[in-house]
Amino acid sequence: VPLAGDWDGDGTITIGVRSGRTYLLRSTNTPGSPDVTVDYGLSTDTGLVGDWDNVGATTPGVWRAGIFYLRNTNTNGTADVSFSFGTSTDTPLVGRWK
Repeated sequence: VPLAGDWDGDGTITIGVRSGRTYLLRSTNTPGSPDVTVDYGLSTDTGLVGDWDNVGATTPGVWRAGIFYLRNTNTNGTADVSFSFGTSTDTPLVGRWK
């Protein structure tokens, strides 16, 4: 799944992909190996990215059966924030709403 985000908080949106549960992120819009690899969530989750804590860096999240699980760093680990919103049959949408 193609992704775009500011993975390192430098103000530039760059490329990434999610393959299974692995996020492969580049810090430049050029070919090459990922600069950061993050395993997060389950391969069956809906993958998300966003600046969840409003610090300028885009980080991974997943949505599973109506529950959001969000990380605040581009590292492996458990959710920094989780909450339910909507129903398990909804489709999540990420954006900056203010």
